[in-house]
Amino acid sequence: MASNSETATLENQTNQSTTGNERVQQLILKFKGKAEWYMRLQRLDDDNVKAIAKELKGDENCEELYLNNNHITTVGIEYLAELLKGNRKLKILELENNPIGDEGIQCLCEVLTCPHILKSLNLSNTGMTYKSGAAVAKMIESTKTLEQLDLRQEESFLPFTVRRITEANKNRKIENLFYSKLSDEEGYRKQE
Repeated sequence: MASNSETATLENQTNQSTTGNERVQQLILKFKGKAEWYMRLQRLDDDNVKAIAKELKGDENCEELYLNNNHITTVGIEYLAELLKGNRKLKILELENNPIGDEGIQCLCEVLTCPHILKSLNLSNTGMTYKSGAAVAKMIESTKTLEQLDLRQEESFLPFTVRRITEANKNRKIENLFYSKLSDEEGYRKQE
């Protein structure tokens, strides 16, 4: 696992005097063949994610993909969903602070109802609302490997959405399920 200083150095080097596709190609070259791909804070957009997903399709080593704090929307999630359909290595997927929205969440959850080995999924601050709650619940019910799921959003969930997600996780393996505020209380439920 790369140290924080190595990751910060790589992120700074990559940000210096490169833009768009050049920057993404440099990132891909840096991480190719490695288990962890740290691509957070890189101003990545959907086209960049398309290139990353294409590269990872044939990659046998990547187990962790960190795409936090970028500009990924539903379109980018569709590329990642295609990647996940055939990927049997990825264990951690971090998408925090991307404007994915309900459609993107639904697309991702649909793919994750099929067998996969993902253990941790971070969807915090991705624009999820009650509209994608049913898709998340269905994904939770079908998963056999997911151990941690972060759904915290800037907006509070409606009580029935929280109830639906919590009920879906009964008798499941997700040990750490984080979700948004409900009333004045921060939502965190550690399953017994």
